[in-house]
Amino acid sequence: MKGNIILTLHGYFARETINYGDYNEKEKMDIFDYAMEIEKIALERAKAIITVDSRLKEYVVNSFGIPEDKVFVIYNFIDTETFKPISEEKKKELRIRKGISPDKYIILVPRRYVKKNGVIFAARALKLMDDNDVMMIFIGRGPEKENIINELGNDERAIVLDAVPYEQIVEYYQLADIILVPSITSDDVEEATSLSMLEGMACGKVVICSNIGGMKEIVKNGQTGILVPQKSPEEIAGALKSIKRNQELRAEIGYNARKYVEENHSYISHAKKFIQIYESVIKQ
Repeated sequence: MKGNIILTLHGYFARETINYGDYNEKEKMDIFDYAMEIEKIALERAKAIITVDSRLKEYVVNSFGIPEDKVFVIYNFIDTETFKPISEEKKKELRIRKGISPDKYIILVPRRYVKKNGVIFAARALKLMDDNDVMMIFIGRGPEKENIINELGNDERAIVLDAVPYEQIVEYYQLADIILVPSITSDDVEEATSLSMLEGMACGKVVICSNIGGMKEIVKNGQTGILVPQKSPEEIAGALKSIKRNQELRAEIGYNARKYVEENHSYISHAKKFIQIYESVIKQ
């Protein structure tokens, strides 16, 4: 094959293929084997491979025998001009426009409804909270939606929405108080550098996320966000209650989070890292 192929890996292709579907055991095995073969061919043909966290790099090296010096870690990036903080006045206006009470404490869960995203644990955490002024908004799509709705029951403090257009999702980040990313390890898949996490941080929000994958590599607990153990509604609920009570800490973490993302996950900083790798491959 002619030309230089540089492959950017955002996840575990074969593992996520079975994780996102509802298959019986035989189907899972057949699909997994086929997807692994595709993954292997793609990785072996690439001159360089970019992964979005170090666990993915280890996966590529250990599962497929790819040389370490061929694999580079560059964490995800976002549009920091679109995802940015807004004033309390604009936040109130956004809520009124979307029919959401300005007085509610909004927890946003912007996740696809698939097993690895652990959204069911956010629903269970809400049930452990006795705060009547809380509103948890779920946004996404996927096979786990009905399970989440059943878990919530008739809790009027929850809204479960389908996915919204990209140009609208930023408004939900901006009108929220907290962003919750409750991902779990499932089918040996772990969240890499979560875009939801970075988008929330860029908007100056406190992001509470599971202490796994690329998230634990990005978030400094108590400084740029909050890390909690995975699969623990009790820990999630405790973190939500604690940060809700401490407005000063919310403001400090939100400020630090925005500053960190601007410095490390903007288009410009990301492009510079990519250029270095492309230039090194061209020189080979």
